[in-house]
Amino acid sequence: MPRYFFNFENSESYRDQDGVELAGDHDACIEAVKFAGEYLHSSAQSVWDGRKLCVEARDARGRALVVISISLDVAGTPLSPRNG
Repeated sequence: MPRYFFNFENSESYRDQDGVELAGDHDACIEAVKFAGEYLHSSAQSVWDGRKLCVEARDARGRALVVISISLDVAGTPLSPRNG
């Protein structure tokens, strides 16, 4: 089975050094989407101050399969707990 690596950035940065074996590219993309959704569910305020959430899945050659980038912006102003 091929190995995939999942990197993460928000207020912290994590580079996956170990990876995980999955059936294929499609499964790796699904896992990245699931992780981004679960992270936002548990830490929604982490993108309120204009910080971007970025999750990426890469194959063993380092090729990006999917990059999920999420930030909130309301009328040109980052949304924060104080103003939104």
